[in-house]
Amino acid sequence: VHIPGRRVAATPWVPRRRRDANVDGSLAEAAFSRRHGLADDPCCGRGVNADRSGTAQAESFGTLIGDIYAGWFAPGPAGFVVARLFVMVLLAAGGVWSGIKLHRMLRDRCQLTMFGYDRSQGADEYRNPLSSQDGAVFIVFMLVVLFWFIGLKLYNGLLSLCGQTQHRTDAGMPGWTYAAYNLALAGLLTWVSDVYLVATVADQMLQALALKRCAGYLAYGRTERTDRAAAWWKAHRLAVTRVFLLVGWVGGVYWQTSAWLKVENYLWKDGRPNRHIGRSMFWTRSWSTEFMRMLGGCLAAAGSMLIVMQDWDFPDFSGEDIKIVAVDFDAIHFQFPKWVYDLPPLYISSKWFNYFGVLTGIAFDWGYWYMTALPFRPCDYGMLWDKHNDLMYMLAKPQRLVDHHVGAPGAKDCPWFTDNALLRYAREPWNQTQWELETGKTWKYGNDPSLVRIDCGSFTGTYTLNEDDEMVWFRKGAWIMNLMCAIPILTGAALFWMVANHEHVTCFNKKKVKRWAAGMEEDSTATESQKQLAEKAMRDADKAHCCGTLCCLRGTGRIAAPSPEAPSAETPPEDVIVVADAA
Repeated sequence: VHIPGRRVAATPWVPRRRRDANVDGSLAEAAFSRRHGLADDPCCGRGVNADRSGTAQAESFGTLIGDIYAGWFAPGPAGFVVARLFVMVLLAAGGVWSGIKLHRMLRDRCQLTMFGYDRSQGADEYRNPLSSQDGAVFIVFMLVVLFWFIGLKLYNGLLSLCGQTQHRTDAGMPGWTYAAYNLALAGLLTWVSDVYLVATVADQMLQALALKRCAGYLAYGRTERTDRAAAWWKAHRLAVTRVFLLVGWVGGVYWQTSAWLKVENYLWKDGRPNRHIGRSMFWTRSWSTEFMRMLGGCLAAAGSMLIVMQDWDFPDFSGEDIKIVAVDFDAIHFQFPKWVYDLPPLYISSKWFNYFGVLTGIAFDWGYWYMTALPFRPCDYGMLWDKHNDLMYMLAKPQRLVDHHVGAPGAKDCPWFTDNALLRYAREPWNQTQWELETGKTWKYGNDPSLVRIDCGSFTGTYTLNEDDEMVWFRKGAWIMNLMCAIPILTGAALFWMVANHEHVTCFNKKKVKRWAAGMEEDSTATESQKQLAEKAMRDADKAHCCGTLCCLRGTGRIAAPSPEAPSAETPPEDVIVVADAA
């Protein structure tokens, strides 16, 4: 029984099987494949090649956005549509419930400040009571998306077991062409989010300098020049950030829309030889191979996490006085009407609002790294591959021929796309008689074929999957690509370790903790509670070791909050800030 989304375990060093390079698929398969897939282009970036020639990985890998889109909007018989919509609502409810439970566990059991744990135990009178909801909206959102993605796979599996395979949902987005998805949707959203990210990071840093607080000010901001710059920013931040966002967004919309119309016209008009698309100003086609795409995907996945970790209030996101970019308030607060079920107020702090998109982008960057690097095959994206010169070509026309070999759970006939007889007509005019003599078949697709060379990269076959989902290597050096996977994996491990242990005494910060504790014990002005805190910190530092400070494990030397007679948790002494940041 085929369960969508399942892949066969990889078997290395299996010789590539040869099949007839021109075996046609069935008409039933072609009819099923007339759904438009959502896939990532292996060389041009995220969310590319989602046209009718890229129905590709509809159910084999799953593309998240396409799955959810199809779950809500895919057409079909009324009964199955209603059943699928009921499943989507049920999955959303399960995601909300699970998200609330997970947030409470991270806050109350793991005692993570970034998720609303109160270090002062109610002693800080200036703390916003709604801060206990920090991170709840993000966790609920991610859990709902995860429930939809996994739930639809289980839903498809159930339909397969019941013999209703024709009513399964796939990762398609009906009506979206290559240019429309790549430029009008994926490209535009990426541009908009990146412009917002630049404004957000700069605004938060300058606000922190103006407020003369946090580790960033203590490390870099105590100079006359930065004080003048911060004062200017405080007076003009609204105007500058709004103009920057307006110009960036309007310019991006114009740029992407113009490119969309140009590419749309270029792809679908009658083809002529030697056409190409995707040529870059910054790198050559031969330079952009699997190795560089793997490195780019790994760096993108790691870079998104580094953007979060560089924040001066990471990892507790305690900067409640930092305002949301381009507005003059520091949180979003919505009180549900009384007639609604007894729901708590919706609260999103400025830090969580500003980094919501970044944290969500981490998931998509990891998906991009997986989908466009690890299991890449040109055939899954509707591309013909000439393995003699490593070039890839998009088969834009005729559509019937494209649908004949692409679609369903990945490419139905992957060897057909390798060294196909049509490749010569990407370089010379179409000759139907010549093609029929070479292949021994009759051309029955009407329109002349239209092939466009993809100039944003090449494919050497170093690391890929064959038609049986088995790992195969055509060139040496695949181990280097596997080694690159350590970049995002280790970065992710560092991110979670810092979140879990930033308030613990560890082997990395125990020397600073001891220096701070020794100075506190010798300080004649220190209060009794501060001296008790110093004694505890000294004991914890003596027994601190890296392996013992894992998330949700108590008794591992947590840096306790000062008592009410000590300085507030929001404005601790400089030495305490250094200790916490070192952790």
